[in-house]
Amino acid sequence: MSDPQGPYVGPGPGMPPAGPGMPPAGPPGHGPYPMPSAVPPVGRPSGQGRLIVTLATGLVAVLVLGFLTVRVVSERRAEPTTIAAGASSAATVTPTPTATRPESVPSTPATGSAPTTSSAPTGPPSGPSAPVSGPMMANGFGFTAPEGWTRSETWGSGNEAQVVDAQANTISVYLWKSQASAEARCQTELKVLQIWAPGELGSVEPIPLGGLSAPGGTLTAGTTFYQMHCVKRGDLVYNISLKTKAAQRDSAVAALKSVAATWHWSS
Repeated sequence: MSDPQGPYVGPGPGMPPAGPGMPPAGPPGHGPYPMPSAVPPVGRPSGQGRLIVTLATGLVAVLVLGFLTVRVVSERRAEPTTIAAGASSAATVTPTPTATRPESVPSTPATGSAPTTSSAPTGPPSGPSAPVSGPMMANGFGFTAPEGWTRSETWGSGNEAQVVDAQANTISVYLWKSQASAEARCQTELKVLQIWAPGELGSVEPIPLGGLSAPGGTLTAGTTFYQMHCVKRGDLVYNISLKTKAAQRDSAVAALKSVAATWHWSS
């Protein structure tokens, strides 16, 4: 009859033999003892773990140091700058004034002739007290404006004196220091004027001006007519010049002769 417990197996290595009245021990690994755990025992971190911890600690230290550095720099920039007494005056830079080139005002006829330098100062200043019509005084001379002629707004601007009528015709006085005679200088001015206003030159009889004989000439340039006369007093040449529309030539020439007839010297 077979054993219901199966064939007998002797005790395994390291197992005590079965005592009397006890069943035989089972195969190794199948006894009542617990199986060993597969989890490794907890111990010190490995080399890789220590490296990670070191790097993390260093990164935190760098961040903290950077934050402190930025804060210190910001506080220093926010501090007000103290200037020692007297330093402000030393640091102040006084701008050097720039020289302004004075505008040269050519003393030329309103006809547009080439610029000619005048040796005499401009006539009396304009303003509310300056006469608008009637007797006019300029630098060293005076005259009476004809009826219908008044002091020009450009009196003394590039000329010594100037009057104008309602048709914008003008009678101007120019003054130059010259070694040439009055007649020669007058002819030179007419030829220069002809360059700017091409036209035909003409001759004219001298007229009296301040007790002197004033030779002159004319220029007809399209619809514009010019007539000028010159006298010399000392080394100064006085030029009285008319610019008018050709259609109003006769009345304008009469006004020019009226100015010459009332001319007088004040010095």
